[in-house]
Amino acid sequence: MSFLRAVSLFILIATSFANTAQAQFTDEISEIDFQAAKPDYISVIDQLYIDDMRQAMKKVWVHGLNPRTYWTDDMEWAYQRGGSYTRDLKKRTNQNFLQLLMDISMGSVDPQLLGNDIKLVKKKFITVKQLQAIVLSSGKMSDTVIESLAPQNPPYNSLREAMRKIYTSCTNNEWPQLGSLKKELKLGQRNPVTVDLKKRLSLLGYKISNFDDTFDNETLVAVNDMQWSLGWKPDGVVSPGGRTWAALNIPCMNRVRQLQADMEKMRWFPQRFEDRYVFINLAMTYFFMMDKSQPNPVSMSFRTINGRTERKTPDRKSTRLN
Repeated sequence: MSFLRAVSLFILIATSFANTAQAQFTDEISEIDFQAAKPDYISVIDQLYIDDMRQAMKKVWVHGLNPRTYWTDDMEWAYQRGGSYTRDLKKRTNQNFLQLLMDISMGSVDPQLLGNDIKLVKKKFITVKQLQAIVLSSGKMSDTVIESLAPQNPPYNSLREAMRKIYTSCTNNEWPQLGSLKKELKLGQRNPVTVDLKKRLSLLGYKISNFDDTFDNETLVAVNDMQWSLGWKPDGVVSPGGRTWAALNIPCMNRVRQLQADMEKMRWFPQRFEDRYVFINLAMTYFFMMDKSQPNPVSMSFRTINGRTERKTPDRKSTRLN
C-alpha cells in the first residue's frame, strides 16, 4: 500500500466480520472511575524515570503527536537547570505522560463530537492493573510503554511509516518545491524535471529504483496508482498545471498535517484488527478484506462505488434491496 492511499481517511469504516469496533482491552474503565483512579495511574507512572520519559515524549512525532504538548519548552528549561531532581517537574511529567498514553491509545478527539457521519464511540482507557502490567513488562522503559498502547493495525502502521519518512524529509529540507513543468511527462520521455518527480513519488511510498530523467515503467505505474488512489481515471500523464502535478506539489508540512489527522482517526479503532476484517476507505474509494483464520490467508481489494447527496452510500444498518 502506498503512503498516499493510507492518507485522507475523511470517511472511514473498519469492521471485523465477527466483532465491530471493539476495543482491544476487555477490562476498560469509565470516565467516572478513571477520575477516581487517576492518583493510582499517576502512582504507576511515577515508577518511570524522568530522563527516559523526556526522551520518549520528544519522539512521539512519529505517531503524529506534537512532542511540545507533553514535554513543553518550560519543562525543558527547568530540566536543563537540574529540574530532573525536583519533585514539581516529575509530578508534571507524570501527568503529561498519562495524558500522552490516553491520547495515543484512544485519540485526543471524541469522534461523536464530529457529526453524524462518524459512527464510532470513543474508546475507554485501560485499567490501573493493566497499565501496571505494561510498565513492569516493559522493564520500566517509557518508549516501550508508549508503543504498547499505540495502534498496531496495518493502516496505522502504513501511516506511521509515511510520517517517519515525510516528516524527516521536511526537517531535512528534502521536500523542495517541484520546478516548473512546461510540457507533459509521459512514458519514454526524458526531462530533467522527471528526476524530482521520481524523488517525490518515492517519498510517497511508490517503488522507484532509478532516479534518472527518463519517465520509465516504474514511474508510469506510480503515476497511474496515484491517480487511481485520488479517484481519477488513470492516464499515466503528468501535465503542466494539471491536477496530478498539483497533488504532487503539495507542501511537505501539509502532507504531515494530513497524516496527523488520519493517524488520530485510526486511534478510534481497535488497537489490533482481528484475523478476519474488512477495511473500507470511502474517501479513497478503496475496499480491503483480510482473512488470516485459514492456513492460507485470503485478501481482496477493489474500488468502491460511493453514494451521492441524493443517494447516500448504504451503511451496515441499511435494508438490503432485492
